[in-house]
Amino acid sequence: MLAQYVILGLLKERPMHGYEIKQRFEKISGLFWKVSYGSLYPALKKLAKAGFIVQQRFSSKDSPGRKVFYLTEEGETALYEWLREAHDIGDVDRNSTNEFMLRLIFFSFLPEKEGRELLLKRQTVVCKKWEEMQGKLEEIESREEKGDYYKLAMLDYIIRMIRTEKSWLEDLLSGRDMPSFS
Repeated sequence: MLAQYVILGLLKERPMHGYEIKQRFEKISGLFWKVSYGSLYPALKKLAKAGFIVQQRFSSKDSPGRKVFYLTEEGETALYEWLREAHDIGDVDRNSTNEFMLRLIFFSFLPEKEGRELLLKRQTVVCKKWEEMQGKLEEIESREEKGDYYKLAMLDYIIRMIRTEKSWLEDLLSGRDMPSFS
């Protein structure tokens, strides 16, 4: 289901054919989520059936017919609803974080104030998880597991991951410059 919403977001950027959608999908989210043609085309069919996208076939002498997909008003509405539900992601595990990041890619389609409110709500969730993990660390350190190197290593990894997101959200919300990757 997430792929369908990402496709809607991509088509909000501009109309594309299937190959372009896959390439763009992987360019913006490939570090943490990929899409195969085996899931892309069924997702496109479902979106068309729901009335969220339409397709138009183009052909020329030089290339076979190519279907170009366009976002409809209904699709745009569905995309906005999905983006606005970002605050409902109430955990900080890998799957929910990836889902939040997929939505974040398209926050620029929302009014700036609304995007900021969603970031603040995410920050609340992350801070709550941070406090929970700090409590677990104290609990483990006070029990016999404190000598279990691998349990502590796993907990350390989780705490570092949450600390990183917490710090990143603070930077983003404060308006600090993001690093340049050029």
